[in-house]
Amino acid sequence: MEVLSVTQFSRNDLLSSMRRVRLRGFDGATVYRKAQIEIVEALDPHAVLPAQNYVLRGSVERVGELRAALRKWGVDPLALNGGAYIRTADDPSTTLTVVPPVIEESVEPDGQVCLLVCDGLHRMFYAHAHHMQITALVV
Repeated sequence: MEVLSVTQFSRNDLLSSMRRVRLRGFDGATVYRKAQIEIVEALDPHAVLPAQNYVLRGSVERVGELRAALRKWGVDPLALNGGAYIRTADDPSTTLTVVPPVIEESVEPDGQVCLLVCDGLHRMFYAHAHHMQITALVV
């Protein structure tokens, strides 16, 4: 993978934009508007549960390719303190937004609190498979 450009944005910009995220359907509810959101560094992937039942091998491999390609730009998609807009040679006209995985705190019916991976499961799986910690947004 060849990265053509990277524009990073700050932690504050990321947290602010998360509060404006709209849910598809449900009249575009801003579900994170009043939520407590924090960037947690060095999160152990074993501490979270997947919200999906599987990962796609090709997507996990692509995480590794993206990580290697971004290294020369000084960006690690597993350790973002904000986010980044990137363009790749695969589709130069498209800008991709890369932010830390989104983990939601879920209170189960029995009162147990679980951390669910809502976005970024392939990055979380990559970190788990490579015995690495990861930075994540915890809501």
